[in-house]
Formats: sequence, structure tokens, C-alpha cells
Amino acid sequence: MQRLEPGVERGRRRGAGGGGGGGGGLGVRGSLALFFPPYLSHLPRLLMLLQGTLLIVHAYGDYEDNYIHDTGEEVEAEEVQVVEGYNATLPCTINAPPHDSPLLTLWYLGEDETPVYSYDQRLGVSGESWADPQVFQGRAHYLAHLSPPAMLIMRATVDDAHIYRCRVDFHNSNSRVAWVKLEVIVPPERVEIIPERSPVKPGDKNDVVCRAVGGKPPASVVWVQGGRVVDPNSTVEGDGTFNSLEVPASRRDLSIPFICQASNNDVTEPVTAFYTRNVTCGPVNVKVTASENPLVEGREAEITCRATGSNPPAVITWYREGRTMDAQDINVTRQDTETVSVLSLVPARQHHGLQLLCRAENPSLPLAALEQIFVLNVAYRPKAELRVEWPQDFDLLTEGGDLFLECMVESNPEPYKIKFFHDGHELVHNVSKKILVTKASLALQEVSRHTSGRYQCLASNVEGDALSNNLTIAVKCAKTVSVAGAAMLQLLGTHCDDEGQAERT
Repeated sequence: MQRLEPGVERGRRRGAGGGGGGGGGLGVRGSLALFFPPYLSHLPRLLMLLQGTLLIVHAYGDYEDNYIHDTGEEVEAEEVQVVEGYNATLPCTINAPPHDSPLLTLWYLGEDETPVYSYDQRLGVSGESWADPQVFQGRAHYLAHLSPPAMLIMRATVDDAHIYRCRVDFHNSNSRVAWVKLEVIVPPERVEIIPERSPVKPGDKNDVVCRAVGGKPPASVVWVQGGRVVDPNSTVEGDGTFNSLEVPASRRDLSIPFICQASNNDVTEPVTAFYTRNVTCGPVNVKVTASENPLVEGREAEITCRATGSNPPAVITWYREGRTMDAQDINVTRQDTETVSVLSLVPARQHHGLQLLCRAENPSLPLAALEQIFVLNVAYRPKAELRVEWPQDFDLLTEGGDLFLECMVESNPEPYKIKFFHDGHELVHNVSKKILVTKASLALQEVSRHTSGRYQCLASNVEGDALSNNLTIAVKCAKTVSVAGAAMLQLLGTHCDDEGQAERT
């Protein structure tokens, strides 16, 4: 068998140039003129049609099944890929010989001998094309202006996937052939999320599988989290592609979902499905707050304990002095990974400084429990008591002695002012009158009969005022007597009257 150059068919087209007149025999044109004298006016058109027929007969009468390089290697088909539903461009990569040009371009399916598309470039009919309606349904067009020229198949379907043969006939040269393999890519239909087990604990993996359904060729399946591919390893098994998530489970998975993506091309968007891992986690934060600070004595208040980060939501328990508190005063709500427990109470002054403990735990992870202590800060009005600091036995207080009084105040917050009163009149700090007022203390120096009477103190804070008890002070008189020529001061068991005389008590 004669070896041919790649893409070049054996033989030449006959009757294209005729042999001139007389003695040289009739060319095609002369033969047609003799056979069809009534139709001489249509002779040019008939010649073109007949010439095309002769070219087709010639091409397939001498067609070889295999085209082989001089090296003995088979000619490879040029590969073209297109996504189903998109337009495919099949190049006819054939260069015209020097000083020659294409006459007719024909397209075939594989080694079939019947063309499915033709593009005529002969004089007078240049640009006319024909396509097999059963093959292309009007979707095929020839783009002769491209380099190389190409056949355009619009809205490609899986039925268009073939090895195509492009044949170009020239005016004076052998016909040439190019092979094109069209692969139609069918995107995957969908992805399916298949949980193997749930919930999982931190560190677990291979707990969920993503499967791509459909697609040709098989799709690549990847797991994406936070915009980054975290698991690209997929396996083709049977009629699907699978990817078992190998990323260890963590608390992060509760807030950032995974996305399974499947794709087999870079034209269409991947098919996707979202999956949020159900990871068992303990709480990460516990915080206790009060509805107001400070709390106010006698006014109902709420103490709130909020635990976040636990999955499922944490269980909250309240403790007071080591004992659990009555649940009837507690309201609990749970949502996602948060638990809110609200304790209602009416605080009293004896609750000031009391410690409450909030404990949050995930029953599945008891060692991951968190606690917070909350100390009650209760504001209440003052409670005042007036006492004698000096003399220790104030019944022995005599004229000329000193008197020290102390206003004992229990309050929260601390009083911002304390006043002292003598028989209903406020005592104001006055050094010249020997009246000394400092914070909660009153000092009266060198008392006299006028010092006697009822004393009280008044303490004030933001919650109110409090008047102390009445404290009665009686200053004793003293007289001077002579004993053996010496002057002595004798204490009388009397009060002093206005004239300085003794008054029986």
C-alpha cells in the first residue's frame, strides 16, 4: 500500500480543467453540453453540481481507513471539549497547498462515507452550506473566516460527542483530511450530604460524606470552609464521586459551615451543598450580671447568668452558700449554643456581700464546666446609733470635763453626711465654743451645766436619712469644801441649776 503524507488523500480530481477542444477529447463541460442541449443556459450551474458529485465519488472511492505518518505513527485527532448546552467550535486544521485554495469542505462522523455537513467554495456558489437535519437540527454553521476555519455546533448535546473528519478538496491539489474529537462535558446534577454519625466530639473525622450525582466525566468533589479548600480528596466509585470529610472536628465548625462543591469543568458554577457539623463542646464563657447595680433593698431585681459556646446549650445551676437555689425563682431559655438563666429576688440589707455561684456545664462533657461567683451589692438606707465614747461612765460627767460622742452608722453606700443635734438644735463645728465635729464624732470640751440635754445624730446616704436614738446627758455639779485647811472638790449627786446651785436628781 502506498504511504501518504498525513492528512493527504491519494488521487487527483479529474475533469476540473478539461482538455480543451478537438482531438483532446471532451472535458466535463463538453460532455454535459452534448447530453443536455435544451439546458445550455443552465450549464454553469449543472457543472458545479456535477463537479461536486464527482469530488465526493472520487474522495470515497479512494479513501483509506488509516492515515499514517512517514514515521509509521497514526495521525492523532485534535481534541475539543465543550460543556453541554454551550457552543462547540471544531477546527478544520488543514493548510492549503501553495498557489491553491479550497474548493469544497465536507464533514463526516468518524469513518462514515456519508457527509453530515458541506461548505461549498466554488465559483458562483461560494458560501453555500448544507447540514444533515437529523444530526444537527439546524445548529451547525461553518466559520470560514477563522484561521483555521471551523464548524460551529450551537448548544451542544451529548449526541454531538463524536470523532469528526474534516475533508477539504482543492482546485489543483489532493484532498486533505483532519480529525477532531469532540467531548461533551455533562456537569453533575447535584451533590448529596450523607452524615455517617452526629454529633461528634472535637477531633473526630470521616463523619460525613459528600456524593456527586451525575456528570460526565466524573466530577471532582471538594470540601470548602471559610472560603478555603480544606479537603480536596475525592474517590470515584460506581456511578458517583465521593469525598469523606477528613478535617478533624472543632468548635469552629459550629459557626463556620462546610460547603461541598462538585465540578468537572471551569465554565459552569459548581453544584454545592452546605453542612454544619454538630460538634459537642463545653461552654467557653460564663458571665453573671445584675439588672441594676447596686441592687436596692426591698426592690425586686434579676440576676442573669449567660453561658455561651456549649453544644448542646449548657445546663445552668445556681448555688447560695454551697446549696442549690430554688428553681421556682429561676427562668431558663436556650438557643443555639447559649443558655440564659435569670434569678429573681428581693434583696435585703443582710444580703449585701452575699456570694452567688453560677455553674454552667455540658452533661456530655462534665469536666468542661465553668463557674462564676457574683457578690451581691445591696444599697440600703442608714441605721444610726449614738454612743458615748468618753467618759466611759458618763454618769460621772462633771462641769469642766470633756464629752465624746460617736454616731455608729450601718449603711450602703457610706453616708455622705452626719449631723449632731442637742435638744433638736444642730451642733456646728466651732473651735471657739469648744464644739468639735469630725465625720461621725462629736467632742464637747469643758462642759458646763448647759451641756446637759438630749443628743441625737442624723446619717444620710442616697437611699435616705436615719435619725439615731435619743441619748440624755446630765452634767453633775461640784462644790469646794475645806478639810483641815485644804480645798477639795466634792462631787454632788445633783444637777446644776441655772444659778449654779445644786439640784437634786
